[in-house]
Amino acid sequence: DLLKAGLAPFASRQFISRHRSHSVQVLEQILGEPVQDRKSPFRELDTWALLKVMWESWNEVYRNTLGRTERTLVSELRDVRNRWAHQKPFSDNDTYRALDSAHRLLKAISSPHAAEIEKLFRPADPVPRESEPSSIVVPPDDGDLVVVVPAHEKPLNYLFLGQGGEHCWHEIRISSDRRTKIKYIAAYQTAPISAITLCAPVDRIEPYFGLSAWALIDGQGHRVNGEKYKLTFSEPAHEIDRIPKGNAAPPQGPFYTTMKKLKSAKTLTELRSQ
Repeated sequence: DLLKAGLAPFASRQFISRHRSHSVQVLEQILGEPVQDRKSPFRELDTWALLKVMWESWNEVYRNTLGRTERTLVSELRDVRNRWAHQKPFSDNDTYRALDSAHRLLKAISSPHAAEIEKLFRPADPVPRESEPSSIVVPPDDGDLVVVVPAHEKPLNYLFLGQGGEHCWHEIRISSDRRTKIKYIAAYQTAPISAITLCAPVDRIEPYFGLSAWALIDGQGHRVNGEKYKLTFSEPAHEIDRIPKGNAAPPQGPFYTTMKKLKSAKTLTELRSQ
């Protein structure tokens, strides 16, 4: 209901602005049935019809104001609506993902109903854990905790360097005892760089149930589901003296170190053996 209430004014405004006096006729062609209220044709549309209109008119109308990420959300929400209409079962995680998709789409169009959806969020049921970053023993006097993440070029530019509009990193599993201890995040750039090159101070760590980095960048990928976290930086990442991998195998996932060790290490081999 909130999705319908939030989408209708935006969808109507954009559609009528594009098609003007032919809006009703085009709308009837898309829906395959006559529109009863010809003065306010979008008033009678339910959620299914609104999402169908947005999907089938995307290139003509909505891509002028929305991007590929929002198109992916429209597709996901069409599937959610169809599953709901056919009384398919929904787990708590399915429900959370549907709420998150609706929230993101309404937030993208600046709908006040996004805040109402946010109030409905509930923690999802636990799912099988993926491996957490490998731990190290951190003496009290050994400096602030740093999580080092391997990063391919596209996610590095889009997230770590803020080209996507926000300086952050996400999809990391972090145990509760370390969430308050992590003060910095460093990036290990994968081949051909093969070195730790960037570091940023962490402002906050919060649960993340959004799209994977690849979905955000390429419009493809998967929805992140489960106990993963997003790290938002307090300032843009800055370059540090490169720490090449040396004889070490390239990291396959995040790992922990400390700022003191990060500053003194000359190679990844040395850093991970300290």
